Amino acid sequence: MVGFILATDMAKHMEDLTAFKNKCEHKNITKDQDNGQLFIDSSDDTKLYDSQQQFLELIAHASDVS
Repeated sequence: MVGFILATDMAKHMEDLTAFKNKCEHKNITKDQDNGQLFIDSSDDTKLYDSQQQFLELIAHASDVS
């Protein structure tokens, strides 16, 4: 929950945006290929939690910015 609230902090905006872009580029996630499900890594429980947390924090930040 703390990470979710801290995701709205604009001081981390560029860091979070860069991490998101890097993950999308690394996994070759594009709008044209409609493969956004690749963002969530379910290879083990820790990676699943971390990728879900990152995605939820991204959504919280985008909602706060808008």
